[in-house]
Amino acid sequence: MDIEKSKILEVWNSNHNKVVKYKQVIKNNTLNEVTEIETENLNELISEVRKQLYEWNKII
Repeated sequence: MDIEKSKILEVWNSNHNKVVKYKQVIKNNTLNEVTEIETENLNELISEVRKQLYEWNKII
């Protein structure tokens, strides 16, 4: 399976003193599918990315 992951983006509040969201785009080149995952904390983002990779592995 050919997977590309973008860097994790931090979305800051309007005062730029607190991270309010984290985003990451993952692309499965084998299935031609792109998923953008957005969460409020970093651990949750990592967990969601792993879940998506697991789902893709089940398909292939």
